Amino acid sequence: MNLSLPLSIDDEEKFIEAIHAKKVSLMLFAKVEGKIGGSFTLLRSDRPRLFHFAELGVSVSQIYWGQGIGSKLCEAGVAWAKAQGVRKIELKVHEENAAAIRLY
Repeated sequence: MNLSLPLSIDDEEKFIEAIHAKKVSLMLFAKVEGKIGGSFTLLRSDRPRLFHFAELGVSVSQIYWGQGIGSKLCEAGVAWAKAQGVRKIELKVHEENAAAIRLY
């Protein structure tokens, strides 16, 4: 699925449904006081040759930065990945995003 940011609500729903349907990828949400405070995705290929590889994405709402939400999401997601046989996780981050680099 080709995504551009920002996503429409319809595009986000399609993205979540696609991850859920694959059953080889993972999407987690952190709820804070009934609101989504962060999300974590691990996207894997269906192809057996690439099944050991996943691409990571994590996002935390700015009002919740510094509260450990990103760390908890990453810990849970990486634990799931290890249990599923993922051996390589890749992510992209802007070099000026010091908070994200500390998290990773």
